[in-house]
This record gives sequence, C-alpha cells and structure tokens, in this order.
Amino acid sequence: MFDKAYEVQVIAEELIKMHHPHLLDAIDEELIGYFFRDGNADWAGKAKKCTAFERYVTGKLLFVFINSDSWDAMKPDQRKALVDHELCHFTRSSFK
Repeated sequence: MFDKAYEVQVIAEELIKMHHPHLLDAIDEELIGYFFRDGNADWAGKAKKCTAFERYVTGKLLFVFINSDSWDAMKPDQRKALVDHELCHFTRSSFK
C-alpha cells in the first residue's frame, strides 16, 4: 500500500533549497512524487527515476519511497538525513 508522504515532501523541499540546487526545478514543476510504503521491508528509503509509462501516468520524473515503519521509528534528525540521502541519488541528468 502506498500513501502520499506530504511530511517527506516538506523536508525534501527544504533540503533541496539548501543543499540540492540542481533539483530546484523539480519543486516548481512538482516533478518528484513522495510516497510512504506500508509493510515489511529491508530498506528505509528508495529513490527512483520514473519509467516513461510512470511519467505519462503520474506527471512525475522522480519518486522517493519511504518505508512507513522505519519512518515511525526515526527521530526528526534521522528522518531529515534519510530524505537527504535519497535526494543525493538524483542528478541533473535524472531529468532526461
């Protein structure tokens, strides 16, 4: 099950403005989708460049997935570090 992760988006947009200027266009054009994933997983977060079909269906170029169980167990600074880590996977070439 996936849910939109507005809390993650707020943190990401703050981090993009401070540390990831190459992603500023993604904020203005809402090109990154942020989602919580329920269920047992061996990962806390994942960053993904969308396929052509995913772009067509969602209008997004990039996805950030956060495991909700991991998120719930984290302190605020750990959450921020996780989101920052996932954003580090995206380069300017991710927009192509």
